[in-house]
Amino acid sequence: MAFALKALLLVDVTSLWSDELYSVGKSVQPSFRDLLAMLRNDTHPPVYYSLLWFWGQSVGQNAVTLRLLSWLAYGLGGIVMVFQAGALA
Repeated sequence: MAFALKALLLVDVTSLWSDELYSVGKSVQPSFRDLLAMLRNDTHPPVYYSLLWFWGQSVGQNAVTLRLLSWLAYGLGGIVMVFQAGALA
């Protein structure tokens, strides 16, 4: 828990990494139609970029908020795994 809190506090201090810049570059488009047009020829599935676009439109587009979507997904996945492990025990 302490590690997660420390990592969350450092999120704003560190700049975006190359894979994050790639995702942000894809998802920061003026309109959703522009995003879909750009992703039409991309090799990656459009779901994550679409979610990131909607997330950025609703909470803002900076390093912390764009990283927060992935953090929430990982946290939710971790909670689901803990409950599933508890059900198996």
